[in-house]
Amino acid sequence: MKKLLSCLLALITVFAVSCVSPLRQYQYTLNQYNNDSVVRDVPILVDLAFDNQDVIIINAAIAQWNYALNGWLHLHIVGYVFVDDAELTKYHSGWLFVKALSTDKLTIMHDKEQKPGYHALGFVNDIGGNQLFIIRERLDNEQVLGILLHEIGHLLGAQHDEAGLMVQYYNEIDYQCIDENTIKEIAVHEKLPVATLNYCTLD
Repeated sequence: MKKLLSCLLALITVFAVSCVSPLRQYQYTLNQYNNDSVVRDVPILVDLAFDNQDVIIINAAIAQWNYALNGWLHLHIVGYVFVDDAELTKYHSGWLFVKALSTDKLTIMHDKEQKPGYHALGFVNDIGGNQLFIIRERLDNEQVLGILLHEIGHLLGAQHDEAGLMVQYYNEIDYQCIDENTIKEIAVHEKLPVATLNYCTLD
């Protein structure tokens, strides 16, 4: 876990674009960084219920997405809040990351949408929406990063796919980085020049 997090955080510096995880080696493309104006700035509020380790992983997921988006969109944490139903209703100016419980009404609703034997691990309020929910009690530490990468993909407009990061049900291989098909779909949704974005390839 420490090895994977260290490598992901190195993406912030844009010096390291490949990573050896305990699973498989992957490498990101290295397109020239967009020095023009940012198309969209995305401020993020994070639920104070997440602990320090979770916040480190959230930052690693954001760093990986910012590297893939290559300066056209910029995701960044602007603060931490106690989240209740009122907060969910009023927050519209950016994104909100919520630590959900298995007993929450929204979690139960999403559980009913899963195939038999499966439970929701995370979800968003809408494709292209602004609220991301992680059912942390159902996840091992090693699974949190992949679920965050996947759900951020939904907030950026990606639907479920047959393979890669946006495959519907979690697996360690597909959920470790942002693949070409995912970044292409987001480029269409966000109207970004896809040839300038970055994505990973797995060996």
